[in-house]
Amino acid sequence: MDDGNFNEYDYTYDDKRQLVNVALNGTTVEQYSYDANGNRTTHSSTQRGISNQGSVYNVGDQLQGSGDTSYEYDADGQLSKKINTNGTTSYQYSSQGRLLQVETPSQMISYLHNAFGNRVAKRVDGVITEKYLWLNKTLLLATYDGSDNLKQRFEYADGHVPSSFVQDNQTYYIVTDHLGTPRAITNSTGVVVKRMTYDSFGNVLSDTNPTLTIPFGFAGGLQDVDTGLVRFGYRDYDPETGRWTARDPIGFAGGDSNLYGYVLNDPINFVDQDGLLPSLPQGLVDFAAGFGDVLTFGIGRRVREALDIGSVNTCSSAYGAGEVAGVAGSIATGYLGGLKSVAKASSGINWQNFSHSLIPSSTLKKSNSKVAKWLNKTGNRLNGDHVPPGLHTRMDARAQFGVSRAHLEANPLFGKARQIINRVPYTVGGAVYGAGSYGLNNAN
Repeated sequence: MDDGNFNEYDYTYDDKRQLVNVALNGTTVEQYSYDANGNRTTHSSTQRGISNQGSVYNVGDQLQGSGDTSYEYDADGQLSKKINTNGTTSYQYSSQGRLLQVETPSQMISYLHNAFGNRVAKRVDGVITEKYLWLNKTLLLATYDGSDNLKQRFEYADGHVPSSFVQDNQTYYIVTDHLGTPRAITNSTGVVVKRMTYDSFGNVLSDTNPTLTIPFGFAGGLQDVDTGLVRFGYRDYDPETGRWTARDPIGFAGGDSNLYGYVLNDPINFVDQDGLLPSLPQGLVDFAAGFGDVLTFGIGRRVREALDIGSVNTCSSAYGAGEVAGVAGSIATGYLGGLKSVAKASSGINWQNFSHSLIPSSTLKKSNSKVAKWLNKTGNRLNGDHVPPGLHTRMDARAQFGVSRAHLEANPLFGKARQIINRVPYTVGGAVYGAGSYGLNNAN
């Protein structure tokens, strides 16, 4: 929804899942093409007045020119100069790769950082104009002016972008899209006091109230209106070119063969909050986790805990929505228990052993409740299922009693995380998972 009106956006991708076309209400408004390594070679935008603008690169994927603008890089691969008809903009960095200074044709902008690399102050022509108070690398708590007077205090709910802020004793609420990009601001009574629109790569197209500013921009990054750059953790992103101004600090471990590429050229579905590697937006991660945790009766959460994966916010509204969707999905599909019978019949495996999964039988036996006795009943597929003997001894230490030493040495007990994965009830996981899991585990 833009300017209070509902609009329909259609996105088209190439075979590498790179965004190539955007249509608004049936009319193409953005077009992109790329070379073999993901460098944008042409770009058109009717909303920005750009028609088939070409870009060229060197062998190191460094942008050399785009339209009437040329670019230069320093020895460390960081953008050092941007030259066009408006003049020259120069960039200077610290030895750690932090952007320290930007000299535009009209002003000098510089930054101060703390020991953790967070930007804690901004100077314009030598005068501190803003200070930043951080909770961690990406969560901004408050901003102050150069005299240490509080400007804005931010409050968070689910994601990396605040849900509200206080300014001049007035509370405002921030409405963001799925990426964390602020789209609107309302006052305490719900009246919209500011709307913002962006193109797919984060260029601001409209702002109905430029005097009411917040430091958050595209995808929730720290936006600098003076330079046009957006700071994400370790790097600065340039929406104009759709690229980072420096190579990925972790190199190819970031998942892209192009060290300057932004989220694999899919800015509609991915974000990069740390400037290191693309990821799904937190809201989508939480929703998917909530959905999956319901369908696996909580096994998903136990797997994340065992593998020390802590990126899911189980208190978020998106996680709750995913749980609701998971319940609806499980009721609607019923998991088609017959699929397991098909897999069992075609596998040739002995499925005689019953393994309790979510709650061990030894734990259930300690309780006198009817529910515990019901869950402990052999054949109750809400808390287990029949498994091959070879797999059973690798999932449950208690199943190893009476088994030969030679078999146990050849088939050792799985680690905690893998035990959890293999204990997902087939009623939940389905026959495909069951047969596939057995094959991967190579049980004998």
